[in-house]
Amino acid sequence: MFSMNLEGDMTSVSYIVPQMVFPLRGILQGRKYCYNAVAMCTSEVYILPIKEMGKIIVHHYAFTMAFMRRMEHHLHRSEKLLEKTTCSSAAQRVRQVLDYLNEDYAQTHGTVKKVPFKIFLKDLAVLSATTSETAGSVIKAMKEEKKVLYNNKIISFI
Repeated sequence: MFSMNLEGDMTSVSYIVPQMVFPLRGILQGRKYCYNAVAMCTSEVYILPIKEMGKIIVHHYAFTMAFMRRMEHHLHRSEKLLEKTTCSSAAQRVRQVLDYLNEDYAQTHGTVKKVPFKIFLKDLAVLSATTSETAGSVIKAMKEEKKVLYNNKIISFI
């Protein structure tokens, strides 16, 4: 998922996974839509008008609680990532973003945890507020440390 600033520059914000509601911000009022998403795999998208979403939230307790838990998780994750990445070196920020991807998205496959979608070095760099070269060197170092595998843009944690 990307956010666009007034100059038209896009910043990678998050990854959308199955069963996720998108976007979370503006879902009840929806005055201004400021997000764009790019599918990195085959996806099925359901569009729900704001009025219908409001009805679901009011009349379906289980959905409302699941939605609130997702909002709380997203806020916690965003705060944690912001705290970590504002006080560290570029290489450390890349490692912290990789930790975040491992915690939030990686799925266990045998003895490794694999992020189920492609992550390009340029996206990792944007998330880490660094360069693609730095992101690539950190991935290389972590491969040598036998902490990650990076094949065909898929990150696996050993």
